[in-house]
Amino acid sequence: MVLTIPRKAFVFLILLTTILGCLVFLFSIILPFYYVRGLTLAGPIDFTYWSFKANYYGWLQGFTFNHHYWFFDYWFSENVFSLEISLIPLAMFIFQALVLAFGIASIHFKRRVMLAAPVCLSVAVLGLMLYTGEILGYSNEDYQLGYYLVFPSLALFLSAFILNEVTKKQQTKDSVSV
Repeated sequence: MVLTIPRKAFVFLILLTTILGCLVFLFSIILPFYYVRGLTLAGPIDFTYWSFKANYYGWLQGFTFNHHYWFFDYWFSENVFSLEISLIPLAMFIFQALVLAFGIASIHFKRRVMLAAPVCLSVAVLGLMLYTGEILGYSNEDYQLGYYLVFPSLALFLSAFILNEVTKKQQTKDSVSV
């Protein structure tokens, strides 16, 4: 039964799941979330997308080219997206930073809001990734590891939140019975 586990074990599990959630989510930021191979008259072009950069690699008249768009050059350049669509990766990057900030803060501060924020923001990041994929040509084969790593980090953050709620409920029950 869940209630027979000592409180220290719950605290350790909350800490462990939160740290692992942050690490997995960090890798979801570092790794690309979307890849598209396009064909032009000049040859194939590969597009790889992160929330903070885009890589274009291809062949043009027998020469290879590789172009990187980083941060503001990526978010506010009409070479990548139209201006209103380019705000989606910017919002995604801000939400990703907030997930990590709240995740790291929740390691020290065990408040309900601190543990719930990474869960809610991770869902928002997934939605923005899906919407970006839909805009770019939505295909399930085009999503990369950065997208798929959000799911286990979400599960870890959700586990930490649920464990925290169970611990708080048990503390309340113990204090009432004393």
